Amino acid sequence: MRGVVPQITRIFRRSPEAQVLMRYYWDTIEHCVPPETILSALDQTGFEQVQWNTQWGILSEYTGIAR
Repeated sequence: MRGVVPQITRIFRRSPEAQVLMRYYWDTIEHCVPPETILSALDQTGFEQVQWNTQWGILSEYTGIAR
């Protein structure tokens, strides 16, 4: 995804700037807080049944039930 999406963006948008933006986007994703850290923080702050769900390998959703 990191290499393919910026190239596809450049082709469809016909813009080198769009390619740079998409490359920045993927770099940002790679440096996000790890899911384990978020799950631990949710658990430590009082949530039960904390879960991490992903869609298409790029979208994350964190859920939990307040105690």
